[in-house]
Amino acid sequence: MAAPNQNIDYDACYAHIHSLKKVVLVTTGRTGSDFFQSLLDGHHQIGQFTGIWYFHQFWEKAICKSNLDDLIDEFIWHTATFPCITKFKSEYNTLERWDQLGENKNENFQVDIDLFKKHLRLSLQRKPLTSESFFVAVHLAYSLSIGQNLFDIRILFYHIHHIEKLEQFASDFEDFDVICTIRDPRNTICSGLEHRKAYNPKSFSSSRVRRIFKRVFIESESILSYTKNVFTLKLEDLHLFSKEVLKEFCSKYDLEHNESLMVSSYHGKQWWGDQLSGKYLDGFNPNIVNRNWQGQFYIYENTVLEFLLYQRLKKYKYLSTTVFRQVILFPIILLLIPLPLKFEIRAFFFRIREDSGPNRFLYNSLSFAYNYIQRVILFYQYLFKRLLRKEYISQHFYSLPD
Repeated sequence: MAAPNQNIDYDACYAHIHSLKKVVLVTTGRTGSDFFQSLLDGHHQIGQFTGIWYFHQFWEKAICKSNLDDLIDEFIWHTATFPCITKFKSEYNTLERWDQLGENKNENFQVDIDLFKKHLRLSLQRKPLTSESFFVAVHLAYSLSIGQNLFDIRILFYHIHHIEKLEQFASDFEDFDVICTIRDPRNTICSGLEHRKAYNPKSFSSSRVRRIFKRVFIESESILSYTKNVFTLKLEDLHLFSKEVLKEFCSKYDLEHNESLMVSSYHGKQWWGDQLSGKYLDGFNPNIVNRNWQGQFYIYENTVLEFLLYQRLKKYKYLSTTVFRQVILFPIILLLIPLPLKFEIRAFFFRIREDSGPNRFLYNSLSFAYNYIQRVILFYQYLFKRLLRKEYISQHFYSLPD
């Protein structure tokens, strides 16, 4: 085990890391946030605690805040949606396939836990123990533990994943940017529901259908509650115009554009996508624009979606199949919105088949009715938002010129 360099000025290191721009990554569904982060892996000017993590979820429940040594142990060994230990021993992260890294899918990475603990302890020894200081120190200690030169780092990159978790982050840090990954909303809906169903059939329900439609409709607008510095990143552009997108990202944050950005990896080992993908993914996908959503919606349902999301589809250059003029469609849309969606019907009958017992039938019926009503309300709300021209579409990284 290597010992921390006794010549390290931890106060200077902490001051530098604390002063850095924070760039927070969120997603609207299956929109490539992990893939984008994998491209940033190994960039010497980006500090990050590898992968998705929910820092404030840990901090809220931590019971050892009065003792730094115990708190550090609690942090490393706490179990949550994404257990912290997987950042040090990736073999335990089977969901993200960090146990199958490398060209032959038989590698993983390890980070020296004892070294991390020493760096973390020394960086906090003269600091008040708060969520803010601990968050900064974790990045400091992790970067030192993997051999990164701290003073080369120009941004802290935090993959928080869920937009609603920004509230706690914003209570600690006022100045930060948010990058929100997106893709064709119809593909987002289908991918989010189908892949999750294949991975965990119990998750396919009326409630999940409603939530994913809501997530897609609101997109990045809810981020405005926490910061105005919002940028969207299209998954399609990231795959098809990768150099242009990544050069623009680097330019924005004064980063060097190097070849490591063109490799999907974690700790320098090739990454093949997570288990929910259903197959192994090898880097950039030239077929990313395939309309996988076709056949997944009723014709009237797709007409409704394209009408409600017209401005977004136009802005992001997503294909619209509706041939009627928008003004002619309005009275028709009013009547079509209450019609059930194909995924709503599929989810209801799937749960009826999967869940046995009369009580479950009643529960699923009531759940279907509740979520159906909420979804209809959502669609009408968005309809009037569109008519009032109050839709929010954030600026986004590189897109194909007109």
